[in-house]
Amino acid sequence: MRIVLIYLFVLLAFSCKNKPKVTTDNAKIDNDFEEFYHKFHTDTAYQKAHIQFPLPGIPSFADSADLVNKDYFWDKDLWVFHKLPDLDSSGYKRVIQPLSETMLTEFLINEKDKAAMERRFVKFGNDWFLIYYAGVNGYTEQNKK
Repeated sequence: MRIVLIYLFVLLAFSCKNKPKVTTDNAKIDNDFEEFYHKFHTDTAYQKAHIQFPLPGIPSFADSADLVNKDYFWDKDLWVFHKLPDLDSSGYKRVIQPLSETMLTEFLINEKDKAAMERRFVKFGNDWFLIYYAGVNGYTEQNKK
């Protein structure tokens, strides 16, 4: 039931007519999110505790033919720890799309390799949680819009 409520919340957020502001890693993001973000990427137990499993998303290097009419969920027991992205040497840039004060989407984009990953975070009470994760997949300029 909780997953259904999260999906409804996400759908409502995306159906909004106002286009959210796009910011990059140089922009100021809410301090409590940045504190959460650092701890999320440096503490494995904290990370797992702040993910809504089973986590909806898309596996890395997904074949679109395999995903048609299928829902994909990341499993807690098979979760691979996400470390802080090394933006300086990886070729990726971080783009944040705030959807509201309590929800945002993060894209890590490598334009040279035409690859990107997407994560959605939402704040429940005083804590942030990862609620969606699309692993590294193909990327086009249309993905950014």
